[in-house]
Amino acid sequence: MAATFFIGLFIGAAFAGGTARAFAESVSPADDVVVRVNGQAITRSDMNAAFEQLPVALRSLPKDKIERILIKSLIDTKLVATAARAQGLDKTEAFRRRLARISEQLLERMYMAKLIGEKVGSRALHERYQAFVKTLRAQKEVRARHILVKTQKKAREIIALLDKGENFADLARKFSLDSTAAGGGELGFFPLHGVDKAFADAVAALKVGAYTRTAVKTGYGWHVILLEERRPRPIPGFAAVRDRLDREMSREVIDARIIALRGAVKIESPRQQHPKARPGPGRGAAVSK
Repeated sequence: MAATFFIGLFIGAAFAGGTARAFAESVSPADDVVVRVNGQAITRSDMNAAFEQLPVALRSLPKDKIERILIKSLIDTKLVATAARAQGLDKTEAFRRRLARISEQLLERMYMAKLIGEKVGSRALHERYQAFVKTLRAQKEVRARHILVKTQKKAREIIALLDKGENFADLARKFSLDSTAAGGGELGFFPLHGVDKAFADAVAALKVGAYTRTAVKTGYGWHVILLEERRPRPIPGFAAVRDRLDREMSREVIDARIIALRGAVKIESPRQQHPKARPGPGRGAAVSK
C-alpha cells in the first residue's frame, strides 16, 4: 500500500505539472476508457500522462506490471477525491487558492509547450547543429601531462632534471601532488578554453613534444607541463547532441518570451512603493536644554 501511495504522488503531479509533451497532447472524445469508477472514466491518455511522471527506474518495469500500478493508483486518487468532495474540502478557501495556482501553472506549461513546438522544430535543431559543428571545427584540443608542486623552487628543480634528460612521466609519479601522478601526470585530451587561463596560455605556446621552461602558476600551485599532441576537436553526430541542443534552444525560447512578457507590463511591489520609515539622525533622541 505504501509503495502504491508513493507512486500515486508522482501520478498526481501529472495533473499539476507534467512534461511539455504531455500537456501538448489533447484527449479526443474517442479516447479509450480503461476503467470507470462510479461512472467516472480513467482513459488511456490519463495513463500516458501518469506514466510520464514515473521515476525513470520504475519505467523499466514490465509493461503489464506498470499498467496495474497506474490503474490502481488512478483509481485510489478518484476514490479519495470523491471522499474529499463529500467532506466539502473542494469548497474551502485553501482548496480554491491551490486550484487557482495549479490552473496558472498548467496554462504556463501549455503555453510554453506550444511555443517550443513552434520554435524548436527539426529544421531549427539542424541549423543549430551546423552552427555547433562550425564552432567545434574552429577549435583544437590537446593532450598533455603535468607535474603539480607547491613551490616555484620545486618546479624549477624538476625543470632542471628534465633538461638533464629525465623522463617526464617518471618525475610526475615521483613529485606531482595531483591525482594524475600515478598515471605519469596524464591529463588526456581537453579543450584549452576549459582550463585555467595561465595553464591554457602556457600550453598554447608549446610545440608538440616540448615542456614549459618556466613554472606555471595557477590556483592549484606550480605546474610543469608537457604537450604531447594537438588535434581538431571530434565532431559528434547529430543524434548524439540532439537532446542537448533541444534543451538549450527550449530554454532560450522560454527565457526570451519571459523577458518580452515582462517588458510589456508594469510590475509594482507595494513594499518598494512604501518603504518602512527610518528615523533620521537625532530622531527619537532626548533633546538637551
